Amino acid sequence: VTATMYLMNSIFLIKDAATNCPDPAACTVDVLNVLATFAYVAQYLSLVASDCPIEGNQRGACSSDIADIVGSAMSVVAVGIVLREDCTDHPNKTVEAMFSHLPR
Repeated sequence: VTATMYLMNSIFLIKDAATNCPDPAACTVDVLNVLATFAYVAQYLSLVASDCPIEGNQRGACSSDIADIVGSAMSVVAVGIVLREDCTDHPNKTVEAMFSHLPR
């Protein structure tokens, strides 16, 4: 279920990346978020391989951990870019608009 949710989310992120790419910062954030989403899909699918068999699967657990590191690293970089934009006196309006639907 979670992997499906991340796959559906990736569709919206790819759409955002396509519309925000004239702005380099917004485009970078969108691309990093898409890559992080795919890494999290890989993580959850690896967890299926690891947790579903009765005897477990060590390689599935390992690949889940690696995918988690990759997704988290991509997310941290994306947040760093947005943080830089949000903490300036004159924030990038495109990046700001990407998150305008979220409560402040």
